[in-house]
Amino acid sequence: MQMCASHTYILWLPTIIEALINGRALGKMPVSKAQAAAAAATSHDKLRTVILPVLLAAIPYTAGAVAAWFVAASSQKRQEVYFHASASMLFAGVFFLLFPVLTKAAVAGGFVCLVLVAAGGSAAVSPKTALVAHACRGPSQVVGMPVYSSISVIGGVIGPFAAGAIVQRSSSGFTVVAYALGAMIALCGVLTIILKFLEKFMKPPVGSADANDNFWDDVPGQQGLPVVQDTSDVLLGSSGATAGAAAPGVVGKNTDAPTDVTACAAVQDQA
Repeated sequence: MQMCASHTYILWLPTIIEALINGRALGKMPVSKAQAAAAAATSHDKLRTVILPVLLAAIPYTAGAVAAWFVAASSQKRQEVYFHASASMLFAGVFFLLFPVLTKAAVAGGFVCLVLVAAGGSAAVSPKTALVAHACRGPSQVVGMPVYSSISVIGGVIGPFAAGAIVQRSSSGFTVVAYALGAMIALCGVLTIILKFLEKFMKPPVGSADANDNFWDDVPGQQGLPVVQDTSDVLLGSSGATAGAAAPGVVGKNTDAPTDVTACAAVQDQA
C-alpha cells in the first residue's frame, strides 16, 4: 500500500501543484463571471500552468532525498528499522490527511504538506526495504524480495490510474485522493509497529542454518573484525611446550612460532 501511494504521489505531484497554484486542488469552486474570465486568461499562462509547477516540484523531491539519507544513516547507526520506517510513514500519512484542511486555509499550507509528505515517504524506503530483507533472510530471501518488488510495481501501476479516475469523476479535486493515500500510508506505519512486536515469530527455527544469524552483520560498516584463535600449535621438544597461540584479534597468525614449515621441522629434529 505504501508503494502504491508513493508512486501515485510522485507521478501526480506536478499536476497537484499546478491545481494548487490555480485554486483547483480541492475541486472547482463557484465563481463569478469576472473570476471565470480571469481563470480562463490564466489557463493559457505557461508560467502558472507548466513552468512554475515543474520548478516547485523539485522542492519536495529534494526534501525527500535529504530526508531519506538522514533516516537511512540513523537507522544504520542505531541498528533499528521498525521505528524508523513506521515513524516516517506515519509522518507522511498524517500530513497527506491534512492536505485538504491546510489547503483551504492557505495555498502555502497545502504546498508545505506536499513537501513533508515527500520527505516522510522517501525516508521510509530504506528502512522498509531493509526490514523486508530482515524478515525473509536466509533461503527464503531469493523468493521474498522478488515477490515484494513485484507487488510494489503492481501497486505503482494501479495507483496512478485509480487516482486519475477518482479525480475525473469527482468534483472535489484531489480531496478524496489525499484522504485515501494518506490513510494507506498511515495504516502501513501502524502495521509496521505491530510487526515489531511479532518479530520473535519471524526468527528462524532453532538449529537451522540461520538460527544465529544477525541481520546487521551483513550491513556494510556494522560488522566487526573477525577474531579467530589459531589452534595449530607447534610442539617444541618432548617437554610438550608449545609456541604461543595467536593473540586475540589476530586472524590466522602465530606470532611466536616459526612460520616456515621447513624451519619448524628443523627445530623438532634438533630437539
